[in-house]
Amino acid sequence: MSKTIKPQQGVVYECYKGFTDTAGDRCRVGQKFIWNGELKSSDIYTFEKVSGRGLEIYVRGEEFTSHFIPSAEQTESKFKVGDKVMISDDSSWLSWTDFSNPANTEGIVTEIKDEDLGIIVKWSNDEKNSYNDRDLVLVTGKAKSKSYIDGVENKDSKKLKENNMNINLNAIAITDLEQIKAIAELIPSIKEQVMAQYPQLFEPEVTHKVGNRYEHSDGNTYILAGEKNHVALVNLNTGMIESRTISVDDYNNITADEFEGLCDDTDELELIEF
Repeated sequence: MSKTIKPQQGVVYECYKGFTDTAGDRCRVGQKFIWNGELKSSDIYTFEKVSGRGLEIYVRGEEFTSHFIPSAEQTESKFKVGDKVMISDDSSWLSWTDFSNPANTEGIVTEIKDEDLGIIVKWSNDEKNSYNDRDLVLVTGKAKSKSYIDGVENKDSKKLKENNMNINLNAIAITDLEQIKAIAELIPSIKEQVMAQYPQLFEPEVTHKVGNRYEHSDGNTYILAGEKNHVALVNLNTGMIESRTISVDDYNNITADEFEGLCDDTDELELIEF
């Protein structure tokens, strides 16, 4: 059985004998590094600087104890059990597709392993994983919610556009229609699915403005007239105002809320001419 001492996840190691790694980078005495428990190829470990700045260092497992010892002062976790956290935007583990490392998802710190500073987090989707301090951010108050499409645009949009991935709409767990529409514009392979399932997303938006003509379900026709920042519906047959007169900010961009203030049955009005 091998008795070679191997690096431990989360332990801060200090270089006591300088060397040049396999990539030609110099590791100097006194520099401190940490291993995240995952970055390893064959017998070569990838160490990251505790400071988060500077180059990574590659260390062969058989040479590890020839250059490193545990630092006298170990980094203490800034988190405690019960803290609400999210994965940091600059963490290498952040993912929009891996549910065990979920982006824009809150989790609870359930355990902190003092021996290796492993922070165990249970996510709101019931997945569980372990992290180091630098991978997490503390959630205080109401976290700002980022949309799925924000994450795709920031991290994967170029890859998705280049590969034109064949994605099934039903596999995307999103209910916000605007986000679904945004994804359809980004990923051509699902746009046809979205248009078939949500045709209303691609219908031209009704713009209410002075000069528009509307037909009421009772057969009367109206024009939206304006004067002195106020608008009203005028019956084209009688020339009489037959609605409330309301104040608007822009004759050419009357909001849905403003339009609904004209009368109690605006849903009975159909736009017939822009």
